[in-house]
Amino acid sequence: MRLPSAVLGAVSLVVLIGILTSSSITGKVGPIPFADLGTPSTVGRALYTRFLFPFEITSVLLLVAIVGALVLARRPVRRQ
Repeated sequence: MRLPSAVLGAVSLVVLIGILTSSSITGKVGPIPFADLGTPSTVGRALYTRFLFPFEITSVLLLVAIVGALVLARRPVRRQ
């Protein structure tokens, strides 16, 4: 299991470095009118357009944390 996990980790690292160095990610925030700052439609529009990738990564991370917590909280099975 070490070899497949090492290969998967290396591929994930290469993809992450490619995404972070891509020219499409600038990190610049466009002007937001103060009247629309914090309304549900503005927040939803920002989450599902400009910040879709970080939003999805966060959701996957939370899902993995929930599954991990359930696995760790499980009682061990007693074998006789």
